[in-house]
Amino acid sequence: LKGRKGFRITQVYPGTKAAEAGLKVGDVIAAMNGQALNAFRIQDDQMLRRKIENIDIGSQAELTLIRDGNDVSVKVVLEETPSTAVEAKTATDEDFEFTVREITFADRMERKLREGQKGLVTASVASGGWASLSGLDAGDIIMSIEDRAVQDIASFKEAMKEVRAKKPRIVKLFVLRQYRTAFVFIEPDWSLATEGSSK
Repeated sequence: LKGRKGFRITQVYPGTKAAEAGLKVGDVIAAMNGQALNAFRIQDDQMLRRKIENIDIGSQAELTLIRDGNDVSVKVVLEETPSTAVEAKTATDEDFEFTVREITFADRMERKLREGQKGLVTASVASGGWASLSGLDAGDIIMSIEDRAVQDIASFKEAMKEVRAKKPRIVKLFVLRQYRTAFVFIEPDWSLATEGSSK
């Protein structure tokens, strides 16, 4: 590639428009919509991002790729940037002292979650709280609470509301932990609980 400049593709996420268009790891993006990408220094790392951000979501970008020493033209439909962990909706239960958030695109890719995996990621667990003492870990994906499916923030709040109404001696959570499923049994002291503390 002597004398050529651009951006080397290091990862193509499955199920994206980039994958559908046939982009491959190792391709070098040398131009976009006929404009050369003269990137060769570390400080040029945002050049491609800035050009992409100037194109409307849903429109096409024509990429000139260097693949196996040859120039190849590929058209890719731009899609919305997936939400990050920072942008994901969250909920905190003050009695059980843990916070959950929605599963993001990055979670699915990095953890190789099966397609359609439901649940909420445990974002944080307060040390010494009921959840922590029962073995709930940050990063666990909560799939059900007391056999009630947890698919989003609304269903989590409803499940925790029902738990507070029934005040069971032991609260059962079904979680996905790394590559295995597990049960977490929380034994709350209801005399210390507050009313309606999931927010």
